[in-house]
Amino acid sequence: MKASEKLLLRFIEGNDKNFIIPVYQRNYDWGKKECKKLFNDLKLIAKNKLKNYFLGSIVSIDIERDKFFIIDGQQRLTTISLLLLAMYDLVDSKQKEATKFIKERIKDEYLINKYSDDKTKKIRLKQTKKDADNFYFLVNDDIDKVDRNSGIFVNYEFFKDELKKENLDEIYNSIGELMIVDIELKKEVDDPQLIFESLNSTGLALTEADKIRNFILMNETEEKQEQYYETYWKKIEENVAFKTDKFIRDFLTYKTRNIPNIREVYFNFKNYDSNKDTDKEGLLKELLRFSKYYRFILHPAEFPDKKISELLKEIQTLEVSVFNPALLELLKDHDKNRPKDDDDDVVIDDTQLKEILQTVIDYVFRRSICDVPTNALNNIFASLISDVKKEKDFSNEQYAEILKHILIKKGSSRRFPKDNEVKESLLIKNVFRMKNKQYFLTKLENHKNKEPVDIENLIEKKKIQIEHIMPQTLTAKWKKDLGEDWETIYSQYLHTLGNLTLTGYNPELSNKSFQDKKKWFEDSRFYFNKYLTRIEKFTEKELKERTKHLTERFLEIWKYPQTSYVSDHETEQNDFYTLEDIEEIDFTGKNIVSLSVYGGKEIEVNKWNDFYVKAIKFLLEFDRGYLEKIRELGIEIGSKEKVGRGRRRPEEVIDGIYINVNFVSNRMLKHLGQIVDAIGFGRSDIKFQIEKGSDKKIKVSNKKTK
Repeated sequence: MKASEKLLLRFIEGNDKNFIIPVYQRNYDWGKKECKKLFNDLKLIAKNKLKNYFLGSIVSIDIERDKFFIIDGQQRLTTISLLLLAMYDLVDSKQKEATKFIKERIKDEYLINKYSDDKTKKIRLKQTKKDADNFYFLVNDDIDKVDRNSGIFVNYEFFKDELKKENLDEIYNSIGELMIVDIELKKEVDDPQLIFESLNSTGLALTEADKIRNFILMNETEEKQEQYYETYWKKIEENVAFKTDKFIRDFLTYKTRNIPNIREVYFNFKNYDSNKDTDKEGLLKELLRFSKYYRFILHPAEFPDKKISELLKEIQTLEVSVFNPALLELLKDHDKNRPKDDDDDVVIDDTQLKEILQTVIDYVFRRSICDVPTNALNNIFASLISDVKKEKDFSNEQYAEILKHILIKKGSSRRFPKDNEVKESLLIKNVFRMKNKQYFLTKLENHKNKEPVDIENLIEKKKIQIEHIMPQTLTAKWKKDLGEDWETIYSQYLHTLGNLTLTGYNPELSNKSFQDKKKWFEDSRFYFNKYLTRIEKFTEKELKERTKHLTERFLEIWKYPQTSYVSDHETEQNDFYTLEDIEEIDFTGKNIVSLSVYGGKEIEVNKWNDFYVKAIKFLLEFDRGYLEKIRELGIEIGSKEKVGRGRRRPEEVIDGIYINVNFVSNRMLKHLGQIVDAIGFGRSDIKFQIEKGSDKKIKVSNKKTK
């Protein structure tokens, strides 16, 4: 590696010098904000006659004589090129004058290789695929072909507008004062990936997917980069709708059974890659295959089987993205045409897949109705399919049955709510404020209906409305009809299922009496209104009866699973809890048996203070700098003498650093939650397991998930 200070224009100029922005780099994405800052800096240089103004570093690697890959600095290099091009065009079109530079010099020395006959080498700075054509057309004055929404064109126009207000000679002189650190790497000597990771670029932050793409493609030849990008990476990004960070996180969760922190996906991917024997192309092939499964998750309508497509759409509607890793594996297991060298030979048919998807929908929606905290779902779904396949008598035919069995064996915050719990919840559940109320009402309305009504679409278009039978504003007539307890009935049942229906005449019905509303209900085609036509009044009794009637319909749609499968080890499931659970669950008096930390490392522990010490020890071994953040939270940590005063009980964490452990389990868990929040870890990164069977005793608080 050779690093030297150099004037930017000196770096760019040179006969036949070519710069290539590799396909693995992100596209040009500087916006007006970044361009304006650069232009203001240039005006500041001119105003104050500054010398050698530092712009930043540019990292390149020579791939052959006078031909360089730009590893870092592409945004600044492209932006300066657009600014120079805008200056040239203004002088060339005689819109502005310049006396201290010749316009031909700008084009011939900084923008093109004048004597090159090769179109690909004619442009001095070769952009990535998306931007290459737009940049080429601009430089060659073929502006009609330029995409006017592209960042290339928008920023070029911005600079033209700004330059019209300024003295071109002064701006050109300012560009001449821009200084860079030219970091030139040597092929087969320097590792560009390691250097790239350590750079503190002044440009926009890279996404985790950007880093992964660079990691895969960076050390390949230009030809290989082009091939891998076009054949694999471009298609992967298109399949996952450019939600590449999330896709790779879900892919890694499925592969490793551990949920990466969204900010650490790149490093987790590197670790995953280092443990595989597959070459880069093999890895890209695998990612491409799973991106096709992910496409079905994002676009359920594309799935060939209509019923499976509908079930995937329901999962999407319920926004159960934590199920995606398990869903990737399910779709892989359903793919009969997958490569023979896949990691297992499990194959499930359409019937099995439908049954599994329906079971998951039933599980998720029943939990939603019963207000069971959702934070446990991350870890449940991360290991669900793995747990299925771990059963000793697992077979393809038993796939769905084992999955049902595993879910119904779960307790506490991981439970599959039974019918009685659903009935109790629906009686008082605020359905009107539910996030998925349209989905809920649509399914109830259309159950066994051979002429289904698109309720969601009609509500969106405001052609029908959700009507409160007992109105939101009670009249004297309604208060009289409800009886002496009208206030209690109103406050308890206003937004519940029993008091809601569907109508196209909401303004007309308003707060009319039940008898007046009934005339409209009799003309309605909605199932929701049939029961209402058979009753003469609407009091608490009728409201509860209607709730019971609709609840029976609910239980037919979202069923509690039935299975004949019996495990050969009928013990309690060994569920892990995480720090996400501590707001809803009281762990007092429960015996902890293991700690599992970020990266999947499992540590045996025998008591809560042992867990507390080892968790903090892991964090400090991960980064000693976290010590100050822990102290800032007011948590007692430091020397034995400092921590051991009074009734405190110090235990050594690491290298003479002690922490007070004289707390109950819930206090320790609260401290750990505060610590991981402060240092930027996810609460799901710290997992723990309690003694088998003791989760029956766990108390779940009434606090709702935020």
